[in-house]
Amino acid sequence: IDYVHGDEVVFELGKQTGNLGFYLPAMAKTDLFKTVILDGALPRKTFSMGEAHEKRFYLEARRIE
Repeated sequence: IDYVHGDEVVFELGKQTGNLGFYLPAMAKTDLFKTVILDGALPRKTFSMGEAHEKRFYLEARRIE
């Protein structure tokens, strides 16, 4: 079980045999602080700044270092 970014990733992984993908709408950035105050810390990878393709290159760059 993992949280992935990007519509295409969810659709492609979900189509594979034995897999299941849940598509959830993005949380509005304006809701971040209110949600944390009312509900507590968010699970890992719940809130994201940027698009999936931007995150991919960032993660690859960190791994190279």
